[in-house]
Amino acid sequence: MNSAWSRAPIREQKTSSVRITFIFLGLACTIGWLYTIFISDLFLVRHIEATGLVSMDELDVKREVLAILDERGGWRPWSARHIWFIDVDFVEEELKRRLFASQVAVDKSYTGILRLKIEERSNKLILHSRQQYLWVDLQGMITRELTLGEQKNVQALILGQRQMLPTETPIIHYSVDELLAPGYSVAPSETVKGWITTATELAKGGFLFREIDIETPSSTTARVINDSGYSVLVDMSVPLENQIRAYKAFVESKPKDIKVTEYLDVRVPGRIYVK
Repeated sequence: MNSAWSRAPIREQKTSSVRITFIFLGLACTIGWLYTIFISDLFLVRHIEATGLVSMDELDVKREVLAILDERGGWRPWSARHIWFIDVDFVEEELKRRLFASQVAVDKSYTGILRLKIEERSNKLILHSRQQYLWVDLQGMITRELTLGEQKNVQALILGQRQMLPTETPIIHYSVDELLAPGYSVAPSETVKGWITTATELAKGGFLFREIDIETPSSTTARVINDSGYSVLVDMSVPLENQIRAYKAFVESKPKDIKVTEYLDVRVPGRIYVK
């Protein structure tokens, strides 16, 4: 009897030791997996692939992506570059803003690859001021005059001797009283970007035009000289989709007895004014 009672505590001690060992191993495995998944470099962004680039530098795009990830606020126990916790919608919107892109699509692979598809906007415009034709950058600064060959190409479009190309640099007609030269600031950066955005939306909507006439940099109304040579008034302060739709509907169904002598106004929703 005594030997049986003495063996029972020994078995209990062994069972308890085995249980503790398994618990310890389970905790170690759990900690190991948690470290692998959340802390190690295994699931960090290791490669960034960008397609659709025309004028942008791929290295600059990658740098912006990493900056967006690293500059996000809030505390987190894992790296800011952990691919599992990247908000794709947030990255897309930030890249559109920082790169001044028309569209950005981000696809993340859990093998550590971010794939970007970027649709660029023009990063410059042509300013037509009286008899001058000048390149203007996104900061609103004149960089140089167009060469003679570039001027002839632009004038051919303005005169209706050729049609607008899909990748056409927008031409903004804004007359300044003085003679312009490189270094002159035409308008604030946001205004210039607004002009380019307007031109991009028009082109994407199938609205072919020669140039966009702006009365003053602060004006929200633009006179778009269409491919037929007459003006179409649009409101640049609101999305252009409905205005483009109204314009195209008018062109497709315009009665033969209606002639546009001065302008077509599509700024008021649901109405078209002809003069």
